[in-house]
This record gives sequence, C-alpha cells and structure tokens, in this order.
Amino acid sequence: MIKYLLVSMVVALTGLLYFLNVGYPNVEGRIIFSLFVVFVSLIKIWESFYTSKEKEALKYHGDWTLVLTALLYFTAGAIIVLEFFTINRKLDWSFIIIGSVIFLTAIFLRRWSIKTLGNQWAIHVTGSSKLNNGLVLVTTGPYKYVRHPIYTSYILDLVGLAVIFSAFYALIFVIIINVPSYILRSLFEEKSAFKRFGQQYSEYKNKTSFMIPLKFTIL
Repeated sequence: MIKYLLVSMVVALTGLLYFLNVGYPNVEGRIIFSLFVVFVSLIKIWESFYTSKEKEALKYHGDWTLVLTALLYFTAGAIIVLEFFTINRKLDWSFIIIGSVIFLTAIFLRRWSIKTLGNQWAIHVTGSSKLNNGLVLVTTGPYKYVRHPIYTSYILDLVGLAVIFSAFYALIFVIIINVPSYILRSLFEEKSAFKRFGQQYSEYKNKTSFMIPLKFTIL
C-alpha cells in the first residue's frame, strides 16, 4: 500500500507540474522551481521511506498515522506549488533567506536524529517492531532535549519552503493541519513507547520536551 501511495504521489506531482507549466508559461523561474520541487520530493521520499532499518518498510503494517502525515505533507507541498504558479507573487529576498535557514535547519535536525537512532530508525510507530535488532530507548543527540525531533524537522521543512516561496496559504495549512497531524502521530508513538519501555519512558518524558526544546536536562 505504501509503495503504491508513493508512486501515486510522484505521478500526481509530475502531472501537476506539467499542467501548471503549460497553463502558466509566463511565470518567472518556473522551470528552476519545478526541477527544485522534483529534486526535493525524490530526496524526501528516499530519506523517509528507503533509509528505514525495518523489514518490509514499504508494506502497510496498520500505522494509519504514517499514511495520514505523508498525504498531508504532500498536500501542503502541492499548495506551495499551486501558489507559486497561480498567484505568482514576487519573491522577497528576506523571506528567501529566512525560509532557507529554517529549511536547512530541518535537514540538519533530521539527519542528526536519524544518525542518532542508527539501527533503530523506523517509520512505523504502532504495532510490533519490524526492526532486526532489540529496542532500546534512545536519549542522546537531539533526543536528549525533545522526544520527537524528526516530526519537528518535517514541520520546519514545510514552514521553510512556504516562507521561501511566499506561499502564505500553504503556511496557514501547515499550521492548522500538518502540525496537529504530527502531534497526533507523536501521541500514538508515545503510547507505543510506554508499552515497550514502561517507567523508563515515563522518566524520560519528565526530563524532555515534546517537540520544541523548552527545557533541558542538567549536564
């Protein structure tokens, strides 16, 4: 199911870009923008779905929150694309710089998180573990400060891209739709973590923040 979902999103995105490039030929920078969107999308799919250490990671294992957040991420991206072509706002260099900093921060945070997880990097948060190794609670790296840094990075991804391209409707969508979806997914993940780690996770939760590092452990 997940494999078909990914193929469908790639086809839909390609079709959308083709339609908009044909329908709005006078939009400045449309070719470079389209190539950027395709590049970022392919990297995102590879990073999120093909680097997982799980067995049969592309099979659906009952984790509907994975499907939900993936579809909503794609939707937010599609809104950014639509805004770029149909509204065709003049890009503001201050927004480009701010958005780029946010976007690059998201990439750094996600790579740091995945590296910290190592062989425990998995995309399914509910059900039995599909990893080949035993599970241990990771509390180092970004996980020393927040419990869900990868979801924070996904949100920062979308915020950064929306700001870069002055896609303000997309930014509103991210805030009112994508953020709650990642909060929901995080809560399901925490419920699963409590079952696996019990009191250890409860103590870890008391020392860390949810997604934003508002409190820090004492060194």
